[in-house]
Amino acid sequence: VDVALRYGAGDWPGLVCHELFASDLTPILSPALLARHGPINTPADIIDLPWLNNRHRGWDAWLQMHGVPEMSCAPTRRVEFEAQSHLGRAALAGEGIALLNPRFFRFELATGTLVQPFKSCWRGEKSYWLVYPHARRNRATIKAFLRFLQQEIATEEAEMAEMAA
Repeated sequence: VDVALRYGAGDWPGLVCHELFASDLTPILSPALLARHGPINTPADIIDLPWLNNRHRGWDAWLQMHGVPEMSCAPTRRVEFEAQSHLGRAALAGEGIALLNPRFFRFELATGTLVQPFKSCWRGEKSYWLVYPHARRNRATIKAFLRFLQQEIATEEAEMAEMAA
């Protein structure tokens, strides 16, 4: 393997690590779930919704960021997912409200198949990284790939900032 994309703190021994973007998380849900549970006008309104990945400490951090005291959700059933893609699919299916990175669901948010009730995101401790072994640090193809990723991410961030304005 020449390069890999990893999620974490960027402290992998033996690898050169380039941070690509942070893990920004915000509550996201399906329009059907929103219709069933009524309007969401304040951050506290999400407390009574079924949460996906409710053990994730980001929920408490996101709520505290909005002045809501630390809460924990005790749903009658718990669904936990490791990957944002699986969590997003569960949210699309109306299974609950998920703490997602809106970067990964831009199409669904733009088309209205998912709803982001609040623009603010909580920045997690981890990020997404391009990594490769030290022995490959001078390869022109890896440097070109890193530049390509950085340009794509910069373009995406500019588009996201424009949409948020």
